[in-house]
This record gives sequence, structure tokens and C-alpha cells, in this order.
Amino acid sequence: MQIEKFEILAYSEAGFKPRQEKLAVEAHLDISVNGNRKYHALRTPGMDAELTVGWCYCQGMIESGEEVREILTTGEGIINLVTEKKTEFPAGEDLPPIDPSGGIRFAPAFLFDLQKDFFTHQQIFSQTGATHAAGLYDVNGSLLIFAEDVGRHNALDKCVGHLLLKNRLREAAFCLLSSRLSLEMANKAYRARIPVLAGVSAPTSLAVQLAKKQGMTLVGFLRPPRFNLYAGEWRLIKE
Repeated sequence: MQIEKFEILAYSEAGFKPRQEKLAVEAHLDISVNGNRKYHALRTPGMDAELTVGWCYCQGMIESGEEVREILTTGEGIINLVTEKKTEFPAGEDLPPIDPSGGIRFAPAFLFDLQKDFFTHQQIFSQTGATHAAGLYDVNGSLLIFAEDVGRHNALDKCVGHLLLKNRLREAAFCLLSSRLSLEMANKAYRARIPVLAGVSAPTSLAVQLAKKQGMTLVGFLRPPRFNLYAGEWRLIKE
């Protein structure tokens, strides 16, 4: 269940009036890796396996979906990822920069079209106003995976985990977010080797520094007909 109905009192100039309100569900999830508890998440239920895999990948605990042997649900809100390897890997810091000559170039209108599509998938947000969203698109602008969650990092982990399990993460070229572009979110996109990260809000200083250092294109305040380009301008086709 991702949406729950509550009876509330709504206040206006006419006074209090009882009504039913839809709220986004927030629930606990304990993540273990090979039986060792690693992380406690507050998430919107759904795509728990993908969230677990994506979080472990972005933390450097696995290098590919092929290392996932089992994903076990051992109780309500309890999940255990069993991996082939017992070694933890560096969570991004030892990865090389993303190749700026990788062939991805786009015009501003292309980003606006992606965002228009992105908004059509925010079904939980449209009913509750309480969720973040992440969407991963390929180089042609086709949606690969979309996820909503009360936590912005959870939404991106779900998307990364989904594609990792399907061995399709390399197809992701654009990452769109409904949230601010923090270092944590930029690092997840970098770890997933996604060249272009864009969001409706502002980036932080460390996110911009990471993008510049690691060859990412970073776009903030994506609100047609404008946006701010903070890094990776060589990928933009200037109209």
C-alpha cells in the first residue's frame, strides 16, 4: 500500500470542516547484506528489492546485478541481500570520470520534453503532494524506469536497482529528479555512470564540484522555458 486515507479537519475562513485526505505511506525497512544489518530506511513500500540492490550498489557493496544471489524477505519490513562476493567496494571515489566524448548531446527542448513526460508519472504525488520522484531515460529519451518515494534517495536507488537487476543500467543516459541536487544524489548518479543529472530545484556546492570533476552534466531549476547549467556544457547543443 502506497497511499492511505485519513480523516482530518481542514481549516479555512469558514472554520473547520471534516474531510478525508490521502497521505503517502511511510514505513520502515531494515536492509541486511549477507545477514549483517547495514541500513534502516524510511520508504514508501514497493520496489523493496530494487531499493535494496540500488542502495547496495551506490554504497559500493556490489559491482553488478550478477553478484546478487538471493533477495530474501524475512519479515515485514526486513530484507536480506545475499551476494556472491563478501568484499565491499569503494562507493564511487575510485571510479574514473565519465567520458565527455561519449556521444551524448542534447538540445534544451529535449530536456523539456523529458520533464514533461516525467511529470505524467507522478501518480502518488498528484494525490498526496508528499513524494519525490526519479526517472532514468536512455539517449533517445525513452523512459527506462520511474519511481516515487517519500525519500528522494530511495526513489533513485529504486531506479538504479531495477536496471541493475535487468542488466540495463548502462542504457541510462539522463537522470531526472523532483528534488534538489545534493552531493548524495549526484554521487549516486555518478556511481551509476549516468552522464546527465537534472532536477527542478537547485544543486548544492559539493554536487557542482563533483559534476565538474567527474565529467557530468548538471542541470538545475529545470522549469520550462528555462534552466541553469552548472557543469558539462559540452553536451548541450546551443540552439
